[in-house]
Amino acid sequence: MKILVGDTDRDSLYEMILHQSPAMGNDFVIYEQITPDSILFGSPFIIVPYPESFIFVVPWLLGDYDQDGLYDIVCAASWTDTPPSAPGISIFEQPDSFSYPTIEIYRDTTYSGLQAGITGGDVDGDGIPEILKSDAWAILLFETRGNDVFTRVYEDMTWNNYGIGPMSTHAIEDFDKDGKNEFVVGGLGWTFIIYEAVDNDTFQFIWESPQVPTANLYDVKALPDMDKDSLPEYMVKGWTSDGWTTCLIYEAVANDTYNIIWQTVYTGQWHGIGQSDIGDVDMDGEPELVLNTGNGFRVLKAIGNNQFQDIGGYTVNPGFYMISNIAVSPDIDRNGINEIITSGEEEISGQEDTRFFEAILTSVSEKVEFLIPNPDVKILGLKNYEIYNVLGQKISCVPTNLEYLFLKRGKGIYFIYLKDKRETIKIIKIK
Repeated sequence: MKILVGDTDRDSLYEMILHQSPAMGNDFVIYEQITPDSILFGSPFIIVPYPESFIFVVPWLLGDYDQDGLYDIVCAASWTDTPPSAPGISIFEQPDSFSYPTIEIYRDTTYSGLQAGITGGDVDGDGIPEILKSDAWAILLFETRGNDVFTRVYEDMTWNNYGIGPMSTHAIEDFDKDGKNEFVVGGLGWTFIIYEAVDNDTFQFIWESPQVPTANLYDVKALPDMDKDSLPEYMVKGWTSDGWTTCLIYEAVANDTYNIIWQTVYTGQWHGIGQSDIGDVDMDGEPELVLNTGNGFRVLKAIGNNQFQDIGGYTVNPGFYMISNIAVSPDIDRNGINEIITSGEEEISGQEDTRFFEAILTSVSEKVEFLIPNPDVKILGLKNYEIYNVLGQKISCVPTNLEYLFLKRGKGIYFIYLKDKRETIKIIKIK
């Protein structure tokens, strides 16, 4: 599952699209930026398509996959009326250029395995992007055949030959520079596999990795030649139940042959199919890898050929917050610095908790623009108020919970609406 950021309704305000935690419902929501110079988002527009049949719907991709000029949201979804009740694929599209993508135009339920990774990209080089889905039971590729029309162009059911149970996202690129794109896929086991495009809509298995020092290889990403040696890298990241997160970076050493060039391990917590992201977070013109460690993130930067350095990160309170999504956003508040967005489930309340971070010099820390504008206001004596989080979700209006906000809740941005004064106090808790 991913956090998607874009301006789908073309009003110069960004939307943030994500799946809510189960405690908040199994639909996905769209939040829109309130003003173009802030990271404040309004109340969510909740997508509940065909509520009588959808068990849940999880967004993975945002783009124009049928090439009709309208945004599509590609989701994993599960339906009560399609046994087995496990995820297939569902695509939603804008009804027009100035509306949210809310109309379901396609679903495929032929193979339904566990909730697993979905990636988009033109693997076979025909100018039309494929949608790749790991399904635990199969590896599936879909491609458009016209406006609002999609078909499954490739499927491989022989995954059990490799024992991985494909579950990950996919790294797509010509990694070995032989003129043919490859895609990398991991899964439940301790190895991953690589396929290569050999013709239009035609792919073949070319390589299985040796056993790696971690399982649950759900997070796979193509890297844009971060070390500047003319060879793109790919990342494979996994975790184990004791909380260790292992990141492996690979590069081609010959045609269809790959070696580890960098390996790092972090303590964290298990985080399902939670994803990392890539982007320029310190605004030096070069991309960084933002790793999801389950209880936080770490930022890796290339410092030489096959050399990477941890330049900072963030860790939440143990047991408080499990990060399932990370995205590097395109400078939402237009201040010249891209944001890191994290979202996950609070252990205490079960609510979805979304936070924004920006780089300060060479480290990464939370945004600090939102301080109390009027420090003379006496906060702890308030009786008639409502507390909201950064997404506009009401947290509480119970007076005793104001102390809970400041003593128990984690760092973040909060808003207190003074109902009598009709005034909002913006607060960031940094300790």
